[in-house]
Amino acid sequence: MSRRWATLRRQASDLDDQVALAKCLWPQLPETDFEPGQYRHVLEHLRDGIADLETRASLEPKRARQAIVAVAGLKDARRSDVEAAVKSHYAAPPSDSTAAQAVETILRLWTMLDVQLQRPRHRSPPDALIWDDDAAPLTAVIKQHFDNRRPAAPNKNTTTAAEPDGDDEPIDAALTAAYLAAHHGIHVLWTSNLGEHLVLNGRVLKVFKHKLWAWNSLRYQHQAQNGNNSSSPIPADVLEELVDTWNLLFPAFDEATRGLLRTAGMVAPFYGLGYCGRGRTLALARYGVWGGEVARLARVLDEPQRGLQQFLRPDRKKRNALELAAFWLAGVVVLVLTFVGCVCGVLSLKYAVEQTDLSRRQLDLALATTCADPVMAARLPGFC
Repeated sequence: MSRRWATLRRQASDLDDQVALAKCLWPQLPETDFEPGQYRHVLEHLRDGIADLETRASLEPKRARQAIVAVAGLKDARRSDVEAAVKSHYAAPPSDSTAAQAVETILRLWTMLDVQLQRPRHRSPPDALIWDDDAAPLTAVIKQHFDNRRPAAPNKNTTTAAEPDGDDEPIDAALTAAYLAAHHGIHVLWTSNLGEHLVLNGRVLKVFKHKLWAWNSLRYQHQAQNGNNSSSPIPADVLEELVDTWNLLFPAFDEATRGLLRTAGMVAPFYGLGYCGRGRTLALARYGVWGGEVARLARVLDEPQRGLQQFLRPDRKKRNALELAAFWLAGVVVLVLTFVGCVCGVLSLKYAVEQTDLSRRQLDLALATTCADPVMAARLPGFC
């Protein structure tokens, strides 16, 4: 009984620690809303970041959590204010490089973006967000970062009937991650970097996996805690479009999608939140930030199928119908010839057995005729 009680106390303590860790990003989170299965990936990401703060930025875990909470309340602050807030959680004044490492790590945990405080000497990754202007708050830098991804407004004076706007075309309802994986050999790679969301490199599609983070960021977008705005610095329309891309590629009530998510261990984090109150959008024009990536994935549907699927069914436009018919016709011919060959082989074997039996009977008859002669029987004592 005492062992069971100790186990229950340990489980309750672990649950309390998980809730406390989640509240580093969302202080408003009610404990009744906490579901461990949905928060698992976010908490793992936070723990990895806190461990990185300890090993690379020399910030103790307890102080690291306090620093994350402090930064999450400085959404509209300048960079120098954020740096000062992080430095204040060190037991001893850190070096500038150590403090910069800590600030970048905390900002990445909070924004899910690859934030860098200064431009690197070498070329930075295309998804990196450079915050090197102390006069601009982080919210403005992030807004500009996503605005740069949006397509420029078309010039209506130069639009002609021969050049229709491709964004007005509807997205094929077949565009799901499961369909792309099964019919076009696309492999989904889950990432914690929002800047890599929907990046298609060859046959590898990166998908941002923290749906719960986006949902909470939307829920607490305008709420405050202790006088500080503790919501996400990501614009609400960007978060809404992010949810739309998930609803597009991972629709509910689709068995193939459920199978794909089950293989990756993502059923609870995705289906546990449903459509997040938005639904599935099939209008390409609704995707301003990730419209280019969605359009590229839509074009993959027009490519020839890969793998076994190309031999099992025609593609969407039936461009491989002739090859498919030739494949199955050749398969039927081979099957028929194989069957005929097997039948002929069986008949040949049967004929050989019958010939062997006939030869044995003829030998027995000849031996009996020979042994009927007394003279020959005396000469062949071993056979007669």
